[in-house]
Amino acid sequence: LRSEDLENELVTALESRLSEAGEEGASQLEKPFECLRLLWKLQRLPTPFLESLCLYARRATRLNGGRKGFVSPSDLTMLDDACEARGTIQPEARERLDAAIRSVVAFGVSWDERFDDDFESSSPDLQ
Repeated sequence: LRSEDLENELVTALESRLSEAGEEGASQLEKPFECLRLLWKLQRLPTPFLESLCLYARRATRLNGGRKGFVSPSDLTMLDDACEARGTIQPEARERLDAAIRSVVAFGVSWDERFDDDFESSSPDLQ
C-alpha cells in the first residue's frame, strides 16, 4: 500500500540529506542523474544538490578524469535547464556546468570500460 504522507516524508528526508551533503552530494549517489530525474518530476530539487551535480558533471567529463560514470548530453541538458529555472545557482557551479558542456561538445562521449556496464539510456519525463 502506498501512503502519500510517507512518500512525502521520504522525499523530504532525501532533500535534506542532499542539501546537507554540500558539494559532494551527487558523488555520494550511485546514479545521481536518476535522482535528478525523480526530484525534477516531483518538483523538489534542492539548490545545493544542483550545485553538487554541476561539480559531478565537470569531474565526469574532464579528460582522463577517472570517470565514475557516464554523463550524457541529455543529462547535461536537463541539469542546465534545472539550473536556469532555479536562477539561484552560484557562479562557480555555473562555470563547472558550462565546462562540462564544453567538454562534451568538444570531445564527445565515448563508450569504453570506464563507464558503467549497466547504463540504461532513458529520456527523462520533463512534463
